[in-house]
Amino acid sequence: MSSRSRLTVSDIISYLEDDDDVLEADVYVTPPENFDKSDEDSGNEESTDINCLSRHQLLAEAELRAKVSVEGRIEEIEHQEFQEDPIPTKLHDPPPKKNTEQNAKQKGHVNFKVGSDEIKRFIGILLLSGYNGVARYRMYWEQSIDCHHPGVAACMSRNRFEELLRIYHACDNTNIQPGDKFCKVRPLWELLNRKWLKYYPGDRNLSIDESMIPYFGKHPTKQHIHGKPIRFGYKVWAICTRLGYLIYGEPYQGASTGNTHPSFGVGGSVVLDLISKLPPGKYSFYMDNFFTSIPLLSEIKSLGHDATGTIRGNRVENAPLKDVK
Repeated sequence: MSSRSRLTVSDIISYLEDDDDVLEADVYVTPPENFDKSDEDSGNEESTDINCLSRHQLLAEAELRAKVSVEGRIEEIEHQEFQEDPIPTKLHDPPPKKNTEQNAKQKGHVNFKVGSDEIKRFIGILLLSGYNGVARYRMYWEQSIDCHHPGVAACMSRNRFEELLRIYHACDNTNIQPGDKFCKVRPLWELLNRKWLKYYPGDRNLSIDESMIPYFGKHPTKQHIHGKPIRFGYKVWAICTRLGYLIYGEPYQGASTGNTHPSFGVGGSVVLDLISKLPPGKYSFYMDNFFTSIPLLSEIKSLGHDATGTIRGNRVENAPLKDVK
């Protein structure tokens, strides 16, 4: 049995400052046993500014109750005690920094180190390359006036970027989920979903549809959808606001993995899975005929929402329509 200690106000403040997945938190401070040793705040007693707390208050025992966003769900956590590490364990996967260093060691680069800021700069260059494209990455560092990018060159050296490009890893190779075809990017994708949900602007009229990410390489989930603006790439089931803000997305892995509600089919399963990720409330959903069915609309209504969608002629359930079209 390891020794157990009480949380202090200082421990809780450090935890809240480091974890931006916390949506709401209450801190309950235990009164001191000897009131003669307590001292006054350095500021207004009605103030909630943590900078005004005294030493005795910062070291006082306390209890944390918080609401956090975990993979799109809102969960309540409670921390009264901890073992060994004074900061409660994070609820999400290890950061890319840790997994990248672990991958480097597995490849024989035992002295490889990378900082969180360096990882952010590396990803920033990748994002920039998506809209400021060049024939090859090295052109960003060339001195010719027509392709040199001073921002990229000042951000990171070319050799360091290529080293990170070889070693960067988003997942933990020793803890890969079997059957997940996107396991290599799953921690990064889950992080994005948490952030999209956290900053969701709160619109109630939402669109559910598929979205394509262009890709021309080899991967078992690559799709070809004829007639789409992006014909080759990864298909993502997405729920968005009317202005195009992506609230939650799930990469498509095949019909065998997407049929989580067999009675509603793949399309209905996608809709119900995406709806389940939203914060509590009443919504109006809009979808095309791939998703819409009478049983699905009934289920959405039973959940307290509205839905509008086009429907295929073989799904009208013998409704008394004058014309199916």
